[in-house]
Amino acid sequence: MPELLFAMRMVQQARTGATVFTFEHPDHAEAVGDNEGAKTYFTPNYKYSIAKAMEYMRDYAIPTREQVMQNTKVFYASSGGTLNKLGSNAANRLLDPLYGDSGSSGPNKGKKQRNDHDDLLDRSLRYDPVTAQDGAGSDRQRDILRMADVQALGGAAGIQNYFNARYPQRYNGTGYAHYDELTKSWLTYNSNWFFDTRENSALHSKQNVSFQLTQNSFGANIEFEPYSMLLVDEAQAGTLQFRFNNYWVDKNPIWEGYVKGTTPTWDSDTNRLMYNYLKDSYAQNTAHDESTWRKATITISGLGAEPTLALTSSLAGQSKPIQTAFDAAAGTYTITLDGNGYQGVLADESCTGAGSCRELGLRSFARQWQPAFSAYPV
Repeated sequence: MPELLFAMRMVQQARTGATVFTFEHPDHAEAVGDNEGAKTYFTPNYKYSIAKAMEYMRDYAIPTREQVMQNTKVFYASSGGTLNKLGSNAANRLLDPLYGDSGSSGPNKGKKQRNDHDDLLDRSLRYDPVTAQDGAGSDRQRDILRMADVQALGGAAGIQNYFNARYPQRYNGTGYAHYDELTKSWLTYNSNWFFDTRENSALHSKQNVSFQLTQNSFGANIEFEPYSMLLVDEAQAGTLQFRFNNYWVDKNPIWEGYVKGTTPTWDSDTNRLMYNYLKDSYAQNTAHDESTWRKATITISGLGAEPTLALTSSLAGQSKPIQTAFDAAAGTYTITLDGNGYQGVLADESCTGAGSCRELGLRSFARQWQPAFSAYPV
């Protein structure tokens, strides 16, 4: 899997209370050693995806169990049968119609990333997690569903209608977005991530999300090309902070010269081919293709004046100059990022007139890193 899928998944789950994360292949996700551990090389996946996810989690508080429970509107009474048991019956499946990867009746019906496996990331977290608890509980402010209650909803349409009535729709668009009440921040992403042209062309599509900010009178519309993540922080009234990441290492060169049945295959149980690639090439940045640049466009609406823009940081040679456009009549300001490397942007807006002045601070940490090979996300 690509590197950024680690970050997307980690940040997504942290916003619902997750605090422990494990990785199936630590050599790729974390570091590789040389000379019996005398030298350790942290991988780009760790440095530019996983470590960044931890940085985001440090800056955006992970909710406690009590806070998760407080924000949960619907519980499932596990004494009536486990969620796993419930999920085994497609007609009565509770979770899949809400935010399953690409299940038979959910919002991602038929939207597999490939023909042989499902998408790795939820496409919606509108309903927050459905929490299972023992017994019926005594909190009458929230709904508690038993298996019989789920069955009575009559399938996917009934389940969706039931939850839609309890969780308002906060955003529009084809991408993913989740608003966190605790940190007053939005997580958005476009998780389409296959760049190989042999894959379905739909996976190369742009996505967009639009929403009204809750702490400001501004609106936001984000359009991003595949494999991009953007955090929008509006905790401080009149201030917006953006953290953007579309890091990707192109690993297609691994397949150059491959002949099925002749070329030795990578098998970490029997040989060191993959480990040597990670150690000698991937972790030491000796064979990275950084030419796959992608764009992200952020449009802020509801502005009274054009912001001033300052580039605070960038990866040298890995991004084009930031493009901006202000439409005074519409009150919109558009920022276009294009590259494969991090960028930091600061914009301030002030206006004149009694009671109408405010300052808009936009910090865009465009973590667009270099391309490499297909593996996993942050």
